[in-house]
Amino acid sequence: MTGMLPIGEFEAAGDLTTAANINQPGAASQAAVDARVQGVAADIIAGDGTVKAAAAAAVTADIATRSIIESKQLGLEDLNAVTAPGLYGQATAANATLARNYPMAGGTWTIEVVKVNTTATAVVQRAARVLSGETRVVVWERRLAAGVGAWVRVGFSHLSLATEDLNTITSPGLYGQSTTGSATLARNYPVAGGTGILTVEAVNPTATFLVQRYAVVNTTDGVKSIWMRTVLTTGAVTSWVRIDGGGGGGSDGGEYVSRVIVLVGCGQSNMEGRGRPFSAFLDPVDNRIRMWEWGSSSLTTATVPLSSRQQQTGLSVLTVMAREILRADPRARVVIVNAGVGGTGLVTKPTAGTWNISDPESLYPAAKAAAVAAKAAAETLFGVPAAQVVWAWHQGEGDAGTSRAAYEAALDALVADFRATIPDAIGPIVGGMIPEYVTANATLAPVALAHLDTPRRLVGSAYAPAPLGGGGSADVGDTVHFHRTGVEQLGKRMYTAIERAASNLADSTPHQPLNVAAAFNSAGNVDVTWTPPLTRAIGYLVEYRPNGTGSWLVATRGEPLEPGQTITGLSAPFVDVRVSTVGESATSAPAATVRVIA
Repeated sequence: MTGMLPIGEFEAAGDLTTAANINQPGAASQAAVDARVQGVAADIIAGDGTVKAAAAAAVTADIATRSIIESKQLGLEDLNAVTAPGLYGQATAANATLARNYPMAGGTWTIEVVKVNTTATAVVQRAARVLSGETRVVVWERRLAAGVGAWVRVGFSHLSLATEDLNTITSPGLYGQSTTGSATLARNYPVAGGTGILTVEAVNPTATFLVQRYAVVNTTDGVKSIWMRTVLTTGAVTSWVRIDGGGGGGSDGGEYVSRVIVLVGCGQSNMEGRGRPFSAFLDPVDNRIRMWEWGSSSLTTATVPLSSRQQQTGLSVLTVMAREILRADPRARVVIVNAGVGGTGLVTKPTAGTWNISDPESLYPAAKAAAVAAKAAAETLFGVPAAQVVWAWHQGEGDAGTSRAAYEAALDALVADFRATIPDAIGPIVGGMIPEYVTANATLAPVALAHLDTPRRLVGSAYAPAPLGGGGSADVGDTVHFHRTGVEQLGKRMYTAIERAASNLADSTPHQPLNVAAAFNSAGNVDVTWTPPLTRAIGYLVEYRPNGTGSWLVATRGEPLEPGQTITGLSAPFVDVRVSTVGESATSAPAATVRVIA
C-alpha cells in the first residue's frame, strides 16, 4: 500500500483529525491527542498493514480522553467561574448554594457548559437539578458573560401527588393528582375529589412568594374548574379563587363556556316572532346561540326567524334577549326554544289552539317536553351539569273578554306545572301587550292588569311593559304585532326583567325604588315615576307634602305594582314627593325626597 491510501483508511484519519479539532480540550491533553492522530496518519502514509486496528484504538483512546476532559465532579467552585465547555456534576447537595451561583440551593446537579466557538467570550450554562428525595428534574439556563448571568427556569418534569397537603408543595413544578379520594379539603385542595394538575411557579430562585394553580375535572359531575392562590414558603397561604369564570363551566368546540341559558318562550305571535324588517345584515348568525329545531327535535344554530311550530315571519323577543345575555357575558351560550304559536288563547280556545293546561288539546305539554329535551341536549352539548332555564310569556290578545280572575288562575296553573317540571327555572318573564292596542280594546284591560300583577302573585316572576309606539309590523295600522323597533325595545326590557325575577324572593328585604322622578303635568297634577328595585315588592307607598311642610300624605293607589302615580288636587307652588317599596312583611325606607316646583 506504499504511496497510495485506500479510501476507507483516508476517511478514518480525516475523522480523527476533525474530532480532535472540534473537541478543543486542555493544552496538555490536546497535545497527547494530536500526537496520537499524527502517529495514526504516519502509519497510514507508511502503509502499515495494521492501520485499521491502530485507527480503531486511537478512536477509543480519544473518546476516553474526551470523557475525562468534559465530565468533571464539582466541589466548592463558584458556577460563575465554570466557563470551560463540558459536562460537570455536583453530587454533594451542601456544595450547591445560592452564594456559589447555583439556580437553587441543595440537590444534586448536572451542569452543561456550551460555547459557540473557540473565540467566544460568553458561554451558555444549563443546569439540571434532581430534587432531594424526589425523582423530579428541574432545568435552568443562563448566558454567562464576564461572570454575570441570570438563571431562567426552562422546564421541569412531572411529579405525581399522593396524600400531600398542598400547603407544603412549594417547589416550582408540575404535579398531578390522579386519585380522586386523595384530593380533600383537609389537604387544602380547592374542591374535594376529581383529578387535577397543580402548577407551582416562582418569580425567581430566591422568591418566597409562590403561585399555585390547580385545574381539576370532577369525575362525578364532569365540572371543570381552574383555581389560583398564593403561598409563602413560611407557610402562609391565601384562599383559593376560581379564575375560569364561575360555576358550571363547559366548552364549545374547545372554547370555554361560562354558563348555558335555555330561553323558553310560550304565547302568541309576538313571542313566535313578527318583528320586521329582518335580514342577514341586521341579524348575522351567532354560533353562540342555538335553537330547538322543531322538525328534527334537536339543537341547531339559531336563525332569524327562529324555528317554530307554526310560521316564521320575523324577529322574536327571544333572540333579542339572547343577544343581551351574550352582551353581558360573551362566554355564555344560549339555547332558544320558541314554542309560541300565533292566534292562540289561554282561557279561550281559538282555531290556532289554547294554552289552557286543563284542555286535552293544550299546546303546553309539547312546549314543556321541548324545554326538558333542549335543556338535556344543551347540558350534553356544552358539558355542563345544569343549564339555567328562563321562561318567557307573551300572550293575551287572543283572550279579549276574559276576566282578570280567570286569566290569572289559568296562568298561575301553567306556572305551577312548569315549575314542578323544572324547579329551578326563572320566570315567567311576562311581556306586555302593545299599549295602544290595549287602550283601543277595553276588553283586554283585565288581561293587561293580570300581566302587571304577576310578580306580586308569583315569586320568581317579573313583568316588562311594552313600549309606546312599538307596533306596525305588517303595516302602519298594525297595532297587534311589534315592529322590529318594538321587538328590540321589549326584548331588552324582558332581558332586564330576568334579574328582577331572580331577585323576587319571598325572604328578600324590600329596597327603596330607584330613579324616582316627579313633574307637574299640563292639568296641574303631579306625575311620579320610578324603577322597580331588585327585590320582592307587593306594592309601593307614595307620599307627598304640599309646600314641603306638615305631615306626609298618602296617595291613593290603584294597581299595587304600577310603577307610577298621579297626584291630584294640588294647589301648592311646590310639592315634596317620596316613594317606598312595600314587601311581604316590611316597608323599605323611602327613596330620596323629590321636590316638584309648579
